[in-house]
Amino acid sequence: MNPNQIKNVQIFLILFFSSLTLYVLFKEAKKRDNHRFSRVQKTTKIASSSSTPLPQPSPIKEEKNKNQPLSEERQKVIDQFKRQGEEVLAKLPYREDLQQLNDGQVHKIPESLLQTGRELGQLKELVIRYPDFKELQIEAKSFYKNCADEEGYPTSIRSLCLFNRLQLAKNSGEIFDISPYPLEIKQLALELAPFRRD
Repeated sequence: MNPNQIKNVQIFLILFFSSLTLYVLFKEAKKRDNHRFSRVQKTTKIASSSSTPLPQPSPIKEEKNKNQPLSEERQKVIDQFKRQGEEVLAKLPYREDLQQLNDGQVHKIPESLLQTGRELGQLKELVIRYPDFKELQIEAKSFYKNCADEEGYPTSIRSLCLFNRLQLAKNSGEIFDISPYPLEIKQLALELAPFRRD
């Protein structure tokens, strides 16, 4: 593949993973909305026949004491994120993998890449679902930094990870130094602006 084809593949991958992430987030949001709607309908029916209010499910609450161990629910979320994160990093293609694709393969997305894109979307969905869960946000920052730092990954994937790391920094009021990253990675991360959730 010539350098122009490689650049096209990189742009395609970054747009593909970003779109797939948004798709997964949209599906999860729709599923939650449908669940809320059906719960409201059930609650309304039961409330009209009963005077006892129903308990409402509560989101994971911030733990007050920092020395206190994480609750079982929080620990499950952290473990799920770590496990999925390790699996995703192990499946991400390296630049050499993309350079070995022939012209016919460039235009067809392998199923393994589709699955990896879905898993990246699920990780992002967990991070968005629990914005006040500091331990999860710390894990996510570490995951996205490790991904962005891996020089063997394609520029597009590193850029997407850098973009997500920058979003987490912005959300927490942190300043994240991007000066060590190559210019091309920083530029591609900035091109992801339309995908930002502000």
